[in-house]
Amino acid sequence: MSIQLSQLADSLSEQEVMMIADILEDSAKKDTLPRSQKQRILSQVSRKAGITMKEQKTNIRKKITVTAAILAAAALTVTAAAKIRDVSLTKEEHDEMINVQYGDNAASKLDEKGLIPDNEKICDHLKITQELGACDGRQAEFFITIEAIDDIGLEKMRNTANYDFDLVPVDPENDLFTEQGWGRGKRIADDRYESFDFTVETKTAEPIKLIVKAYELFVPDEGISERGEYLGEIEVELNKNLESYDFIRDDGVKAKLTDMSLEIEDEVEISKETLDGTTDSFTQDDWDNWNNEVIFTVTMKDGSKQEYTRTQVSGSGSIKDGQSQYFFGEIILDAKDVESFEFMGKRYTIDK
Repeated sequence: MSIQLSQLADSLSEQEVMMIADILEDSAKKDTLPRSQKQRILSQVSRKAGITMKEQKTNIRKKITVTAAILAAAALTVTAAAKIRDVSLTKEEHDEMINVQYGDNAASKLDEKGLIPDNEKICDHLKITQELGACDGRQAEFFITIEAIDDIGLEKMRNTANYDFDLVPVDPENDLFTEQGWGRGKRIADDRYESFDFTVETKTAEPIKLIVKAYELFVPDEGISERGEYLGEIEVELNKNLESYDFIRDDGVKAKLTDMSLEIEDEVEISKETLDGTTDSFTQDDWDNWNNEVIFTVTMKDGSKQEYTRTQVSGSGSIKDGQSQYFFGEIILDAKDVESFEFMGKRYTIDK
């Protein structure tokens, strides 16, 4: 190999050699393999090319030999990357994440309702997928998954303990969020993926587009958390795809019900005991009874009833300024067919 490189150098002018060398170096710098792995490959190729990396010669023949070795190393990384295992999640595994979050057969139910978008973005050894997009025109919920798609991505996932996000409007001139803006919670995870649930309160019922940017987050035992590596981003479009239906309580308090959410013009807390310290003395049996208590009973127009526990209702929500808003957990309704419901001991009927 070193003889062939020498012959190549002898057949070109100095200007041509320098130009080729610069092109090769630029190409090599674009390689995305970890520095340590790239260095190992480069060292192996350099030895085959008859190069000792400690030498400090600067002649043209040396330069083109080294840069050609770098190019060969870059070519080897392509071959190496081709051999990296595909560790991407299957469609069935994506569906199962939805089922875990929203109940048995939830993925197929939500897909039928048009609430699962076909939206994914390949990033650097990672993929970001939007699993859900639900919006009633004022409040929206979406669910994203960051997953490894190869061995390098798998290593990234294993080495990233925490994540941070920015939600940036595609049109920065639009003032989209209310004062509360948006919130997110970590849902389910294993060593191949992390899933996050986002709730967004907006000032407009018009469709909006957001860019969700993901970062590593370093959380020290003491001090301020710091962002690490930028991991990638995905554009999420929120369109009204949930119809809301008006209900009224016996005392005149109004509520809106959708297939996945409930909004009440009153402060109704489903987890008060955890806030005021009552649960501090709970035994395991107390916790089981508390979680399994039926707090939401729905009566359908055909007379049938559906009962849901505190655990099933608990998705994500907020209580502020005399308003309660909940995106349900393991509940998917046909809200248009609901005649009445009882929530936390209070009855609501269709507001005619």
